[in-house]
Amino acid sequence: MSRPTFSLLLTTALALAVLSAALAPSPEEVSLYGIDKVKHAGAFAVLTLPTALLAPRLLRWSLPGLLLLGGLIEILQPWFGRDRSVYDVCADGAGIILGLLLARALRKGLSRSA
Repeated sequence: MSRPTFSLLLTTALALAVLSAALAPSPEEVSLYGIDKVKHAGAFAVLTLPTALLAPRLLRWSLPGLLLLGGLIEILQPWFGRDRSVYDVCADGAGIILGLLLARALRKGLSRSA
Protein backbone atom coordinates (compact mmCIF):
# COMPACT_ATOMS: atom_id res chain seq x y z
CA MET A 1 0.00 0.00 0.00
CA SER A 2 1.36 3.41 -0.92
CA ARG A 3 2.02 6.10 1.68
CA PRO A 4 -0.66 8.45 0.29
CA THR A 5 -3.24 5.66 0.33
CA PHE A 6 -2.29 4.67 3.86
CA SER A 7 -2.45 8.30 5.05
CA LEU A 8 -5.89 8.69 3.45
CA LEU A 9 -7.21 5.53 5.10
CA LEU A 10 -5.76 6.45 8.49
CA THR A 11 -7.07 10.01 8.32
CA THR A 12 -10.52 8.75 7.30
CA ALA A 13 -10.62 6.30 10.21
CA LEU A 14 -9.52 9.02 12.62
CA ALA A 15 -12.07 11.46 11.17
CA LEU A 16 -14.87 8.94 11.70
CA ALA A 17 -13.76 8.50 15.31
CA VAL A 18 -13.68 12.28 15.86
CA LEU A 19 -17.07 12.67 14.16
CA SER A 20 -18.70 9.99 16.31
CA ALA A 21 -17.23 11.47 19.50
CA ALA A 22 -18.27 15.00 18.52
CA LEU A 23 -21.85 13.94 17.79
CA ALA A 24 -22.29 11.68 20.80
CA PRO A 25 -24.55 13.07 23.49
CA SER A 26 -22.58 15.28 25.84
CA PRO A 27 -22.10 13.82 29.30
CA GLU A 28 -23.57 15.95 32.07
CA GLU A 29 -20.30 16.95 33.65
CA VAL A 30 -18.81 20.14 34.91
CA SER A 31 -15.69 21.02 32.96
CA LEU A 32 -13.59 24.05 32.40
CA TYR A 33 -14.40 25.96 29.23
CA GLY A 34 -10.88 25.74 27.84
CA ILE A 35 -10.69 21.95 28.16
CA ASP A 36 -13.16 21.56 25.29
CA LYS A 37 -11.00 23.73 23.05
CA VAL A 38 -7.90 21.69 23.96
CA LYS A 39 -9.79 18.54 22.96
CA HIS A 40 -10.71 20.10 19.62
CA ALA A 41 -7.16 21.24 18.94
CA GLY A 42 -5.73 17.85 19.93
CA ALA A 43 -8.18 15.92 17.76
CA PHE A 44 -7.45 18.04 14.70
CA ALA A 45 -3.70 17.91 15.30
CA VAL A 46 -3.96 14.11 15.25
CA LEU A 47 -6.12 14.27 12.11
CA THR A 48 -3.47 16.39 10.37
CA LEU A 49 -0.45 14.23 11.22
CA PRO A 50 -0.89 11.23 8.87
CA THR A 51 -1.05 13.34 5.74
CA ALA A 52 1.54 15.84 6.92
CA LEU A 53 3.99 13.03 7.65
CA LEU A 54 3.24 10.51 4.91
CA ALA A 55 1.81 12.47 1.99
CA PRO A 56 2.47 16.20 2.34
CA ARG A 57 1.52 16.81 -1.29
CA LEU A 58 -2.07 15.98 -0.34
CA LEU A 59 -2.20 18.75 2.27
CA ARG A 60 -3.63 21.24 -0.20
CA TRP A 61 -6.75 19.03 -0.30
CA SER A 62 -6.84 17.62 3.20
CA LEU A 63 -6.42 20.88 5.14
CA PRO A 64 -9.53 22.56 3.67
CA GLY A 65 -11.34 19.24 4.10
CA LEU A 66 -10.43 19.12 7.78
CA LEU A 67 -11.67 22.67 8.32
CA LEU A 68 -14.89 21.76 6.53
CA LEU A 69 -15.23 18.73 8.79
CA GLY A 70 -14.88 20.99 11.84
CA GLY A 71 -17.56 23.30 10.46
CA LEU A 72 -19.86 20.40 9.59
CA ILE A 73 -19.54 19.02 13.10
CA GLU A 74 -20.61 22.38 14.53
CA ILE A 75 -23.57 22.59 12.15
CA LEU A 76 -24.75 19.08 13.11
CA GLN A 77 -24.15 19.21 16.87
CA PRO A 78 -27.45 20.88 17.86
CA TRP A 79 -29.34 17.90 16.42
CA PHE A 80 -27.39 15.67 18.79
CA GLY A 81 -27.99 17.69 21.95
CA ARG A 82 -24.69 19.54 21.76
CA ASP A 83 -23.92 23.25 21.51
CA ARG A 84 -22.66 24.90 18.35
CA SER A 85 -19.62 27.20 18.64
CA VAL A 86 -17.54 29.09 16.12
CA TYR A 87 -14.73 28.98 18.70
CA ASP A 88 -14.62 25.21 18.32
CA VAL A 89 -13.85 25.64 14.62
CA CYS A 90 -11.11 28.12 15.58
CA ALA A 91 -9.69 25.50 17.96
CA ASP A 92 -9.86 22.96 15.13
CA GLY A 93 -7.83 25.34 12.96
CA ALA A 94 -5.30 25.80 15.74
CA GLY A 95 -5.05 22.01 16.00
CA ILE A 96 -4.38 21.75 12.27
CA ILE A 97 -1.54 24.26 12.61
CA LEU A 98 -0.22 22.35 15.62
CA GLY A 99 -0.33 19.11 13.63
CA LEU A 100 1.64 20.71 10.80
CA LEU A 101 4.26 22.00 13.24
CA LEU A 102 4.53 18.61 14.95
CA ALA A 103 4.96 16.85 11.62
CA ARG A 104 7.65 19.32 10.60
CA ALA A 105 9.51 18.80 13.87
CA LEU A 106 9.24 15.02 13.55
CA ARG A 107 10.53 15.07 9.97
CA LYS A 108 13.48 17.26 10.99
CA GLY A 109 14.25 15.05 13.97
CA LEU A 110 14.08 11.88 11.89
CA SER A 111 16.29 13.32 9.14
CA ARG A 112 18.93 14.37 11.68
CA SER A 113 19.03 10.96 13.33
CA ALA A 114 19.34 9.13 10.01
